[in-house]
Amino acid sequence: MSDTLETAVSSRTPVIGEERMLIDGQLVAAASGNTSPNINPATEEVLGVTANAGIEDADRAIAAARSAFDGTDWATDHAFRRRCIEQLGDAILAAADELRRIDTAEIGFPVPSLRGTFDPHLPRVREMAELAELAELAELAETYEYEQPLPDGVGILQREGIGVVAAIMTLNCGFMLWTTKVIPALAASNTVVVRAAPEAPWGRS
Repeated sequence: MSDTLETAVSSRTPVIGEERMLIDGQLVAAASGNTSPNINPATEEVLGVTANAGIEDADRAIAAARSAFDGTDWATDHAFRRRCIEQLGDAILAAADELRRIDTAEIGFPVPSLRGTFDPHLPRVREMAELAELAELAELAETYEYEQPLPDGVGILQREGIGVVAAIMTLNCGFMLWTTKVIPALAASNTVVVRAAPEAPWGRS
């Protein structure tokens, strides 16, 4: 089956996306109540709608992400963070077929092309989860070469997250881009606010 025909066949299979946003652990509508249509570029069919976020929604998301970074163990409990990311990877793997269909419906990505860009990233989520348990502390003497010993003991290099990371998704890269932006930022102990492309919100939010 050709790429074009396979895309067309896949595009006729209905996909269902989440209309709401995930903020502070809750699925919520936009504060304004506004929504935007999600349109299949191949057929111009309206697949559904998605919440049209505004400044108030962005402020809420940033505040929630900051609170999670400052007020929970996310940034300091490396084993917990790794388990969470591994669970996320398992969920992505279980939903892979649906995520591929959403990519095809939203951006017209041919299914065979997805196998070359989407599928290789699935096992890498677990690999990136291992980053969460890398040593956060190291003696500087073990990290850098010094001509003379440090006079008063050794310095300590501490690696820590910077806080809230904004991940801006593009229209044309599909869910693969989500994994390469969001997962490493989470593994490095940050919290993340994702801004999906308005033209393709379901597979990147």
